[in-house]
Amino acid sequence: MLTPSSLSPLFLACDLMTQGILALVTSTGCASANALQSLTDAMHIPHLFVQRNPGGSPRTACHLNPSPDGEAYTLASRPPVRLNDVMLRLVTELRWQKFVMFYDSEYDIRGLQSFLDQASRLGLDVSLQKVDKNISHVFTSLFTTMKTEELNRYRDTLRRAILLLSPQGAHSFINEVGRGGLRPQGPGAQGSAEDGSGGL
Repeated sequence: MLTPSSLSPLFLACDLMTQGILALVTSTGCASANALQSLTDAMHIPHLFVQRNPGGSPRTACHLNPSPDGEAYTLASRPPVRLNDVMLRLVTELRWQKFVMFYDSEYDIRGLQSFLDQASRLGLDVSLQKVDKNISHVFTSLFTTMKTEELNRYRDTLRRAILLLSPQGAHSFINEVGRGGLRPQGPGAQGSAEDGSGGL
């Protein structure tokens, strides 16, 4: 649904088009991206849509409209299918049968549906766990509520985890895991959400 705030980028783009721009690079919300896509398709102007949340989390589930004449002028620089393919390849190569995916409130998990469907067909056991912005509070409550054997099982779970967090959130999460003595021994996967890999 278009709102006054989502129309603002559209008005700005129209103003730029009257000045003879050759291409458009945007990083907006999904509603604005769809409106800009319609405009750039109609005007035959290349449009690069950078899918990114303000906090640095990779954005998924911004589904662009199919172009009526089949000629698409909009390219999403971080298509959801790429992230899903990378994660599926990772868990397949590491032979993870059971793992947890931690995500923050900035991450739109609707884009994970195809990944979850593929994982289900492969018989993988995937748990989704939302992480509060106050990550240290999450771990403090773990230590006060869990028994030692439960903490040991949780440590084992962290050996097979994917972090879909902003770079700052992933850094805090990893530090809290280490500070709490939960850092798993042995191979694990981690990376940066900054590059769009989703913070593995």
